[in-house]
Amino acid sequence: MEFDTRKLRPAHMKRIRSLAALDEEQISRFLPYVEFIEYRANDIIFREKEEADCLFLILQGKVRVISEKNRKRRYFLRYLEAGESLGEVGLIDGRLRSATAEAFQDCLLLKIDRERFDRMMDEEPVLANQFLLRLCTELGTCLRDLTNRVGNDAVLKEAISFLQ
Repeated sequence: MEFDTRKLRPAHMKRIRSLAALDEEQISRFLPYVEFIEYRANDIIFREKEEADCLFLILQGKVRVISEKNRKRRYFLRYLEAGESLGEVGLIDGRLRSATAEAFQDCLLLKIDRERFDRMMDEEPVLANQFLLRLCTELGTCLRDLTNRVGNDAVLKEAISFLQ
């Protein structure tokens, strides 16, 4: 999979939820702070318990998120698709990764590492704050979804068995 980033248009970037509210001019100011990375299906993007210093925005493809807490068995957590993000908490708190992410399909991801994010905060504070607000909104939605799923007895039993 070869993606020519020169063909990238602001409309492509608006597919990403955390960028959807930005206008074309803001997106063009956002792009210098990201790195485009391609992954082939089954490539590991990051592993559970690795140091976390970046987040990824999925422009194309699908990512599988799994837990490997018990090394004898991998537990499927969820799929993430184009428009979604992963690794957000790692960028914010800098702690170890809580799950493993692997490309389920060929993917084109935008990577924002701590250094670039800090630079954006210094150079483009309004843009960085807009991006952070959207990211927080997405994290809130994920947390609400998880809370609803845990409220379901079947899911709760599965989660409890996973923790044991």
